[in-house]
Amino acid sequence: MFLTCLTLSHKSPKALQQAARYADSIAATLPNIRAADIGRFAGVLDYGKMPRRTRLLARLIFAFLRVPEGDYRDWRAIRVWAGTALCQVQTSQP
Repeated sequence: MFLTCLTLSHKSPKALQQAARYADSIAATLPNIRAADIGRFAGVLDYGKMPRRTRLLARLIFAFLRVPEGDYRDWRAIRVWAGTALCQVQTSQP
């Protein structure tokens, strides 16, 4: 399972715990799926790609959360995780 969560733009234990709870709550909505692993990544916040109304609300929310606009993706970490997850899927096939 691949998860993006802007909380992870903050590299703190609290942010990691919040993201883990978020991932657990999403996994709980998919009872018939057993994820081999959950990749948790920060993602990107780009107001220019949002509709106007969404952009205004998002600016307020993320200002409150102290998450500035930006690209927080760690492509190397994503590639490593994806390679590991693919190996897990291949080795678990009957």
